[in-house]
Amino acid sequence: MSGILENLLDPFFDIQGTDTVDQAKTLADENTGIGDSTQTGTGDSVTAPDGNDLQTLTDAGATFTTADVGRFIVITGMANADNNGTFLVAEYVDGTNIKIYNTNASAGAETSAFSWDIREPYYIGDDINFTRTDRKLIKGTTNYYDDVPTYERPSAIGTDVPANLTNLAGVTLDAKTTVRNVKQDGILFRPSITDSDATLAVSDETFTTIGMHFIAGDLDSFITISGSTDADGTYRIKTVTDGQTLELDGLASLTAEGNITWVLEGDLKGILSARSYADAVDRRGIPIADSGAYDETKYEATFTEVIEPVSGGRPSTEAELPIFARSFGDEKDPNQTATDEGTRFFVQLLTGANDGTATDSSLEIISGRTGSAASLTGGSGAVTGLTGMTDQDIGRWLTVWNLVADEAGHYQIVSVESATAATVTGISFTADASGAVKWQVSRHPGTFDFYNGDRYRSDELSETAFRTTLIGGIQADAELVEDIHEIREFIGAADGDTTPTLTNTGANYIWSDLPDPTDTSVEECLNEINDQVGGRNWTGTILTPGDNITDAIQDLADAISASSITRTIERLAADLPKNTAHTTPITYTLDATDNGRNMFMFVRGVLWDPGPIYGGNRYDETSTNQITPYEKISAGDHINYMVLQ
Repeated sequence: MSGILENLLDPFFDIQGTDTVDQAKTLADENTGIGDSTQTGTGDSVTAPDGNDLQTLTDAGATFTTADVGRFIVITGMANADNNGTFLVAEYVDGTNIKIYNTNASAGAETSAFSWDIREPYYIGDDINFTRTDRKLIKGTTNYYDDVPTYERPSAIGTDVPANLTNLAGVTLDAKTTVRNVKQDGILFRPSITDSDATLAVSDETFTTIGMHFIAGDLDSFITISGSTDADGTYRIKTVTDGQTLELDGLASLTAEGNITWVLEGDLKGILSARSYADAVDRRGIPIADSGAYDETKYEATFTEVIEPVSGGRPSTEAELPIFARSFGDEKDPNQTATDEGTRFFVQLLTGANDGTATDSSLEIISGRTGSAASLTGGSGAVTGLTGMTDQDIGRWLTVWNLVADEAGHYQIVSVESATAATVTGISFTADASGAVKWQVSRHPGTFDFYNGDRYRSDELSETAFRTTLIGGIQADAELVEDIHEIREFIGAADGDTTPTLTNTGANYIWSDLPDPTDTSVEECLNEINDQVGGRNWTGTILTPGDNITDAIQDLADAISASSITRTIERLAADLPKNTAHTTPITYTLDATDNGRNMFMFVRGVLWDPGPIYGGNRYDETSTNQITPYEKISAGDHINYMVLQ
């Protein structure tokens, strides 16, 4: 065939000539380092290894051939573990006997019904066929070369898009929406407040109380109304007019009435969101557990982790049942005030298993542990006038309010001095001896961080999606962090390293001559390289002291070119089978050390090494005018013989 340059590569890389297309590889074989199976059997015996670590394997039912030399045999089922494994087939004896190369220290003679499997060497064609198999399985097609399948994009049902690796159906990331440090005017916790002094107007969102109860930080908290004619329910505070007056989102009483009972829920707030919920048409939105929603029963998708921000632990009920949460949409808004999908979603605390058996949970105070006659010792976290305090309260939380100073809050108990006195951390109170301080003891800090598993389409994320806002608005860039990590990994630096850690400091290394072995700065290392390479104090008859490196290499080249080598090229007219002696067009002197010192043999431009096959060699120097290759050399190949004169 004209116009084609044949046999330019070594056989191991000649894909066009040696690769067999296979798209049904056994993927478990991919990491074995051996190729396809040629024959299997159940053997009879092996001998003990001889001085060259060669064992003779016998199987009366086998059909061994000379082609098996250079292949590998996998042996299992031997009683002696060192007789099991993968071994090179080093010699062909006859159809029922071969010699294998086994360097295991305790290998020995054994007669048993073991199993064996002869496999081809692993070559680049195996990699290609494993890739073909992977491609077929990844695409889910009949053949590896079939078209990429298409799918319907969740945000555009009915529109086919390719299911390639940059645009897979349902690609999501577990990016997390985080609501941190829910506070009331800087206070980490504001206890629930209740009274029966509210007044409702007709068809008005105005909520008015007699007492001064509210602060600006109550915005977005929830008021629960009970005992009204037609307005019972929970409403979000959308405006704090003053200490007595609120605007409640969705309040629309049909009856003007007073003396309404209410509770301000200070802990939980609706989480405002401009994104839609996930539904059957567009699945990119926030997963919610509302009845009939796309993610209603997808408990893991709607799970919201609850973490105490101070301790970092997970809260539990008084009965030690773990508390978790799920995200909801309108369903947890009793008056369905979120008329437009995606205006906000809600978090509900639950306990039990994260499935349909979960029950509502409240963060209860410890039963009976509340009062209204405490006093504060100025200049410390000491609180007196309590009741029922014991050492078991250490680590729990003490909430105090109705103080003369703006220091109301939720504080952790660090010591108990008596049944009526304890000390908390994180505050130095202003003295308050009025005896009117209200207090309660609870097992929880009252304020929680909510980590919601908010899903995002990876191909719709902005470039800042994974950046974190730090102090002062500075942004941390994950890619920049990765770049720094890669630089440190490249130079081999660990945390805290200020100088390189050198491992090659032994004799004959440049680093063994550092002026100060305890100082391995980059500057010192470079100076040592400059000193040793720059010296160029050559010795001998070929290189001249003081010559630069280029001149020295030229001197070596001149010396090499002065040696005499005769090159002979043999162009094969027919295939040369492996393990077959071949008469060469030249004669040479055998090298008994198997180092090929008197002749260099190149096949397809690759230098072959002589010696036994179990030493990783490729041919045997059979005689002064013969060689025996351990692998096939194809017709048309060129063999270059370089004979030293």
